[in-house]
Amino acid sequence: MKRFIFLSLAILLSSPLLFAQDSAEELQDRITELESLVSILQSKLGEVDLLNYILVALGGTVFLIIILVSNYSFRRKMSKEMNAIKRQLLCGYRDSISEIIPDEGEDRDKEVIKVVEYNRNLKNLSVEKSSYLPEDWVIHALELYYREEAEQALTAFDRALDNGGNSVRLHFGRGAVLYILKSFDESAASFRRALDISPHIAETHYQLGVVLEDMGLDEEAVESFRKAVELKPDYPQAYQKLGLDLRRLRREEEAVQTYSRMGDTLVRMGREEEAIEAYSNMAVDLIKLVPEEDNQLSHSKIDLETLEREQEVLDSYYAVGSKFTELGRNEEALDAYEEILKIKPDDREACFCMCRVLARLGRYEEASEQLKTLLDKAPELAKAWYLYGNVLNKLGQDREAVEAFNTVASLKPEHADTYQKLASVHAETGNNEEALVNLEKYLQLNPDEFNRKIKGFEALKRDPGYLNLVKKYNTGAQV
Repeated sequence: MKRFIFLSLAILLSSPLLFAQDSAEELQDRITELESLVSILQSKLGEVDLLNYILVALGGTVFLIIILVSNYSFRRKMSKEMNAIKRQLLCGYRDSISEIIPDEGEDRDKEVIKVVEYNRNLKNLSVEKSSYLPEDWVIHALELYYREEAEQALTAFDRALDNGGNSVRLHFGRGAVLYILKSFDESAASFRRALDISPHIAETHYQLGVVLEDMGLDEEAVESFRKAVELKPDYPQAYQKLGLDLRRLRREEEAVQTYSRMGDTLVRMGREEEAIEAYSNMAVDLIKLVPEEDNQLSHSKIDLETLEREQEVLDSYYAVGSKFTELGRNEEALDAYEEILKIKPDDREACFCMCRVLARLGRYEEASEQLKTLLDKAPELAKAWYLYGNVLNKLGQDREAVEAFNTVASLKPEHADTYQKLASVHAETGNNEEALVNLEKYLQLNPDEFNRKIKGFEALKRDPGYLNLVKKYNTGAQV
């Protein structure tokens, strides 16, 4: 019975076990399939992740490029705007540079600094020469000109012309460079083009005149220089050139007028030494206008016009001599007075001035001889007697000096310095009495306290009479 029950149970249980075994095998197969599917999915997911990475990388790169491009565009735009602003500023700076090349001196130095600074700013702006405006080429050319690189400067000026430039600054500068290169025809043409644009610039007329002069066209040069001084009355260089050309053309009367105006101009400008040279040239030309056989005022055949011309000559030499004397250039002053005496030998004033210059040069013997001759002809000339007394005193001829000073006192009793000189000479020779008499006369004629400073009377200081004079006048005199 028990075996039957056990067998029955075994039969009953074997069926589920068999079924369970089949299910496990099927499950295992499915698991295997799932694992295979998962493996496939993982493979696919890996491909998707790589694609995502690629897409993200591409997106980031594109984004970065967009940012960089935008930033570059922005910076370029800002740079252009800044350069435009700087260009505008440079435009104002450029306009401050002169239209013409200044003469040597402070103005020239300032101009060079501006030109160099402008070109430096162009480089700082990274402006390529291909982008140069005509004005930029002109100022670049000016810098080359100031650096004495004439050929390169001309090339730069020509580039300005090729780019449509047409300014006074361009044509004036180009004319100056062509003149240096001795291309006179082209130089004159450039200056004329500058005058076509602006005919009222004196310096352009002057430079054109210089070129025409070198071309041998003196008549045309004269007209250019004349126009220059009309536009600019204080233009010594133009007067000088005009005077020289008029001389070459034998137009002495016009040359005289020119040198006269030049001298007056230089005096106004405080350039007195140059004025002397102008007046000297004037005198030389005036002499040419006086007929050689009639060059003395004493000649009976001289007409009024000749007299006026000759007097102008004399006045010119007097002005020259006076100015040289004032400047202490006594040798040149002597030459001027000798020229006067060549024209007018009996000119007393010129003879006196010559003697005074000789004395200043220490040529006392010559001065004495000349003064003696002059006083024989003009014994009434008090200032000549006074100078003669001083010269004789320097030569140690004290007795003759006293006689000369006494003559001055008789001719001109109010001349205080004569009594001081007499007092000095008498004191030197030990004649204290006469010295004190003349010293008192000097003090009487000099009530002004400043002029009563007594010097050079060491020999008298112990004389009671001298002390009495000091007490009498009590003027604070230096004793």
